[in-house]
Amino acid sequence: SRRADVAWPLAFAACAALAAADLARVRRPLPPDHVAALPLPLRNASLEGVVREEPVPSSDRQTTTFTLDAARVSAPGTPPRAVRGIVRVTLHWTDTAVGRGWSLAVAGTLLAPAPPSNPGQADLRAALARRGIRALLSCWRRDRFAVLGREPAAGPGAALTAVRGAALRRLDRLVGAPESDLLG
Repeated sequence: SRRADVAWPLAFAACAALAAADLARVRRPLPPDHVAALPLPLRNASLEGVVREEPVPSSDRQTTTFTLDAARVSAPGTPPRAVRGIVRVTLHWTDTAVGRGWSLAVAGTLLAPAPPSNPGQADLRAALARRGIRALLSCWRRDRFAVLGREPAAGPGAALTAVRGAALRRLDRLVGAPESDLLG
């Protein structure tokens, strides 16, 4: 019909415009105070910030993962520096009590996500960039992790995130990976 002949090209154009806008958002240059604009990797970096979303422990991998809104970073031989940006933090243990909105100091290796190493591999760097995550920090020792403040997040989003986190932790304990990772 005539309407379908007009509707399909318009729908295609709208999809193309949305994809182009998303691509432009991911590829725009980073501000100079962004954590990913630092000369990565930074060994023995100390990062301070606020937990952005409820941490997700994985009993299968013996890790706890969460995102942190970075506020300050320091490395050996350099003065502390104010930064911004989202960092995905991995703690290599699971029994850490951390909540959304808490202020933390975490030390470890700060690095940029790696690009795919072969044509068929998933692009983790692009997937993280779409979520605003441009840097990773891995902490292997408990003595390099400290809670600076326990200010729980407020509002309906915080309540929903807490329920989701509790459900994911219970699912991880009951079922285990990889099945529990399907909903995370």
